[in-house]
Amino acid sequence: MNESSIAFHFNNFFTNSASDLINNISINKNDRDKFHSNEKYDIQYPFICASCSQDEISLIIDKLKSSTTLDFYGLSNNFVKIHKKALIPILTELINVHFIKGQFPEVLKVGVVNPLFKNGSKTDVSNYRPVVMLPVFGKIFERVIYNRLSQYIHEK
Repeated sequence: MNESSIAFHFNNFFTNSASDLINNISINKNDRDKFHSNEKYDIQYPFICASCSQDEISLIIDKLKSSTTLDFYGLSNNFVKIHKKALIPILTELINVHFIKGQFPEVLKVGVVNPLFKNGSKTDVSNYRPVVMLPVFGKIFERVIYNRLSQYIHEK
């Protein structure tokens, strides 16, 4: 079996696994209607994303796990840590601009899926689980959002 064929089988298996899960979820009408209510809510405390500082980005980068694994764009956590001084002002500006827009950048939603062997026969694709490597900059952006959301929840 060549590499293209192997990749095709993994892609097919992982794609169908997600579809199978979705198709097997049973939602009764009452549960569904709870989520589609026309009821209006009075939001007393709207969630607002405050801008981030370079110090916050620096701390987030410091807390990244050391790793040489490359993301979709060929960057690793270690690369970002090594070049932190140059990247901090740029990342801070980009994150703040996207907060103002209320958007999470589409390019940071791309992940690399790698099959990780669990056990059993290595020729059976069901013996692998998909592991997704997300973009490093996306992890930083997500951590800023997490920090805001966590603070909001604890204050309210």
